[in-house]
Amino acid sequence: MNPFSNWSDADVAQFNARRQPAEAAPADAVADESDLHEQVRAECARHGWVYLMGRMDKRTGRNVGELDCTVVTDHGEVYFAELKAKGGKLTTEQRGMIAWLVKLGANARVIYSINEFREFTK
Repeated sequence: MNPFSNWSDADVAQFNARRQPAEAAPADAVADESDLHEQVRAECARHGWVYLMGRMDKRTGRNVGELDCTVVTDHGEVYFAELKAKGGKLTTEQRGMIAWLVKLGANARVIYSINEFREFTK
């Protein structure tokens, strides 16, 4: 019996999305995601920005696909970022959340380095 015969189109799409290679990371991408979290937190503190981040040791319990951090700048601009180390992969839900936020006109993207974060929040 074929174990995939009862899969829905959504099941197949989710399976295929998870098998995609990681997005190309810039040359200065961090090797450890926790380092990037700390760099972003420090950058926000330096500017006096609000930095909201969930715990790294547990999946979020609030919303499926919720991104790692939300930043509010001193000009009231809001940024949503999923922080990834080199080789890190987005979940299907994270891809969907970024696409949805961008469609709504929000600033949302994957960040691999502190330089990318600085460019993103200019």
